[in-house]
Amino acid sequence: MNNFNNNGVPQHNLELKVNDVCLVLRSLMAIGVATNTRVKILEILPKSIKAQTIEDHPKIVILPRIKFKFRLKYGQSYQMIRTQFPLRLAYCMTYNKSQSQTLKKVLLDATEEPFAHGHLYVSLSRVTDANNIRLYIKKEQTHEWGEFDPVTNQQKLIPVVKNVIYPKAILHSINRHNQ
Repeated sequence: MNNFNNNGVPQHNLELKVNDVCLVLRSLMAIGVATNTRVKILEILPKSIKAQTIEDHPKIVILPRIKFKFRLKYGQSYQMIRTQFPLRLAYCMTYNKSQSQTLKKVLLDATEEPFAHGHLYVSLSRVTDANNIRLYIKKEQTHEWGEFDPVTNQQKLIPVVKNVIYPKAILHSINRHNQ
């Protein structure tokens, strides 16, 4: 039974330690925590976890164990209920999960192009200071730019990442703006 997992439900074996950064998987309105809130674990207790939210105005919250109910693959009549902490380790996140987050630093794996309109913008706009953005790219994704550097005896290289854009979305936006 421990091998059954489902999207949106933490793994059965959740190994956490103090100072881990996690995402909250369920909205816990009673304590003012929304889904996908990032938290840093401060203390692990038998039936709760003391954590601090990672945001502009951090707060200390006590996260209880909650019940996750999901159906098993082979038969919609079988349901499983698992009681555990609504957390998942969050050292990285997808473009969609990063929406509405404010981050101090971002390392973006751009070895593959973003796969939908706006993903590159979302990922790069999470940080307030562009100096705190780093791109992980392939050598083929660099282009020569600027003047030749006599010290390094090389042309300066800049990263280039293709941004997926739907021309119809831009035209629609321009038309709405001009009305």
